[in-house]
Amino acid sequence: MKFKQFLNEDVIDGLKLGKADMAYIKSIDPEDLGGFGWAKRKDYKYEVYTVLDSNDTKIGAIGITIIGNFPFLQIVVDPKFRNQNMFLRFVNLMMKDLSIKTLFSKVFKVNVPSVKAHMKSGFKEVYNDPQKDFIYYSFERS
Repeated sequence: MKFKQFLNEDVIDGLKLGKADMAYIKSIDPEDLGGFGWAKRKDYKYEVYTVLDSNDTKIGAIGITIIGNFPFLQIVVDPKFRNQNMFLRFVNLMMKDLSIKTLFSKVFKVNVPSVKAHMKSGFKEVYNDPQKDFIYYSFERS
């Protein structure tokens, strides 16, 4: 998978991708439940973006890490903008901007808001071992 070398300036559904602001991401996701810690691993290819609204207000972050040949999602919505259906809007924005058709996600079971957001957004559960503390999901863009 080849990442774009520049950010798409198009606004999709009122949102656009901006350069990664890791300090901002850490401030809204201090426990790294969004999975951005993967971006520190040198053996994975990754891209991380800050999500901006039409006024350039930071409203969250989204990223993708390639593990093997599989694109995995990292996502966090700023607490000020939660419960506004931002999760799916972020996912659609990134998948369209980076031309991704299938996306995977690993979610810790204790992260109940993320589990609910995945299910509400149409992600399909692909692996859930009762002995493990995480669930794998997949999402297909039409």
